[in-house]
Amino acid sequence: MKIDLRQRAQTRGWDFEDYLQQMQKLVEATPSSSEESVSDPKLAYLSLNYRRCVRLKKQFQPSSEIVNVVKQLRKPILLLVLSEMWCGDSAQLVPCLFRITELSPYLTMKILSRDENP
Repeated sequence: MKIDLRQRAQTRGWDFEDYLQQMQKLVEATPSSSEESVSDPKLAYLSLNYRRCVRLKKQFQPSSEIVNVVKQLRKPILLLVLSEMWCGDSAQLVPCLFRITELSPYLTMKILSRDENP
């Protein structure tokens, strides 16, 4: 069965702010960030990754080269990100991608769960 990820992203994908809100809800619902007290070890990384996302959203500044390229865009581009909230690499990258999408009305980012969309 062929899956149209663009269609799925439009109907079920998160905007970055929604992604952060969902991550915050999970952090608040998780009893502790220590692996011993969390049944799924991946959940132990949520709090750290949430803080990383918030920090990078505030601090990341795209390079002048990136700004110049993005400012030249004239066609809509959907940046589809497959991510998981427990993933440290995603916590470092997704906020930076979000800041880049803010540079142009032609860039839109949607985030889908990697585990739900293999």
